[in-house]
Amino acid sequence: MASTKLILVILTSLIANAYCSFWTSCKTGRPPINVQSPSCTGDRCLAVRGENIILSVNSDFIEAHPLLRPRAFAIVLGVPIQIPDDPAYADICPILNVNGVHRGCPTAPNTVYDWTLDMLIPTAIPAFQNGRIRVELLDAGRVVHCFEVLGTML
Repeated sequence: MASTKLILVILTSLIANAYCSFWTSCKTGRPPINVQSPSCTGDRCLAVRGENIILSVNSDFIEAHPLLRPRAFAIVLGVPIQIPDDPAYADICPILNVNGVHRGCPTAPNTVYDWTLDMLIPTAIPAFQNGRIRVELLDAGRVVHCFEVLGTML
């Protein structure tokens, strides 16, 4: 009986850990299918001000979008601080791929796109523990895609 309880505790622990992720969906915008980063493990990321954070994202869209402009925020103590736009990412359409082949915009509904955001974290962003970086994709000013990365900013 004790061994059965021990096995159940271990299984519960493994299942809970399997669902831990360093990213979450937002209340607005469609969430990605998956996000990966070499800066992130388990349920946290470690970002360093003045260095880049690389996020590899798998996304699908429910409608066609002719242009997708990214916007990012560091959320410190509940206060969003916009990360300055990088001219290289004025539009992510040039980096949208399907099965490794450039597809770009307009996006096709129900198609999975892969894209990588290599974003410089400005030194002006304050250091924080257990904060979030929010990444949004906008079409004509409307948030159509969004996720938040949980972590620490050094």
